[in-house]
Amino acid sequence: MGRGKRDLKKIEDSMSRQVTFCKRRGGLLKKARELSTLCDATIALVIFSSSGKLFEYSSSNMQMLIKRYLKYPEALDSFTHSTSNINANSLDLAIMHQRYQNLSGRYRQMNGKELEGLDFKELEKLENSLQRGIKSMRLRKNEMLSMQMEKCQQQQLFKQNSKTPAEVQETPITESSSLENDELHRDCSTLQSGVIDQGDDQENQIFLQLG
Repeated sequence: MGRGKRDLKKIEDSMSRQVTFCKRRGGLLKKARELSTLCDATIALVIFSSSGKLFEYSSSNMQMLIKRYLKYPEALDSFTHSTSNINANSLDLAIMHQRYQNLSGRYRQMNGKELEGLDFKELEKLENSLQRGIKSMRLRKNEMLSMQMEKCQQQQLFKQNSKTPAEVQETPITESSSLENDELHRDCSTLQSGVIDQGDDQENQIFLQLG
């Protein structure tokens, strides 16, 4: 016996509504990908949740699809129905806003958030991008540490060479000078130990939290 027909109406419970939204949104994105692949269709999908959060999918470049959409007279009439005298500046503003939304979404994904709309290949691509970014940051960090360590060593040598042997024998080792030397030596040792070994990439794996 089949299920009875269910009336479509707003789900009043906020928790149930959010769960249903996530499930239906995932199904809609899946159908859009399938339609694009099977039928070679160009698809752009924009979804705003009840809280105003943006979700989107495009089979190609979203900005190019928006421009293409606005070239059609019917679409242009619909777009200008509530906004008269549309011009190039307003279109640029819409594109810039879309880019901002894309970058904001990308930033959240780079922080391990809002990953439920990504498939395996997209997650793998994001993971590789994070690994490349971390590698670049490590290289830059090591460059800065090496420069600081070289500067610290030069300061040590300069301090040692600035005194003649006679001055070294005559100058008593005071508590302040001893502390100063110890501090300089400790700073150089800290910089040297801070250099990261770039050869061991397997010790630092990136794990993305799904869901």
